[in-house]
This record gives sequence, structure tokens and C-alpha cells, in this order.
Amino acid sequence: MLKDKQNKSNLGVALGFGSQIFGQYLLSSGNQLGFLFTLGGLVLFIWGLKEYAEAKGHSGAWALLGLLSIFGLIILD
Repeated sequence: MLKDKQNKSNLGVALGFGSQIFGQYLLSSGNQLGFLFTLGGLVLFIWGLKEYAEAKGHSGAWALLGLLSIFGLIILD
């Protein structure tokens, strides 16, 4: 795996998943800003999975498994 792709993948997946969790927390407490954190986290997570798929030699389209959240990451691995 290329070091550059690995770093981007780790950053995207970690920040994306963390933002989704934080966004869900905000939504559960009634803060509508949580929707933006959740949506932004999903975009980051999918970008991180795209980098991960390309680093493994797969098509970037496999990143759409990110819509399944952590299960998509498990499947891609």
C-alpha cells in the first residue's frame, strides 16, 4: 500500500467516522447542526474508503460501500 494513500485513507476514515458519531450525538440532543456533521462525516468517510480501495488496487467505486458505514469498511478490507 502506498504511504500517501494510506495516510489519506486513515485520515478520511477516522475523521469521517468521528464526525458521524458527533453529528448523531448533536442530533439526539436536539441540535440541528448535527445534520451537517453527519453529512460531512459521511463524505469524509467515503473519500477515505476511496483512497483505501485505490491503495489496494481496486476501483474507487468500491468507496460507495461507505454508505454502509463501518460494515462497508469491513467488507472492503
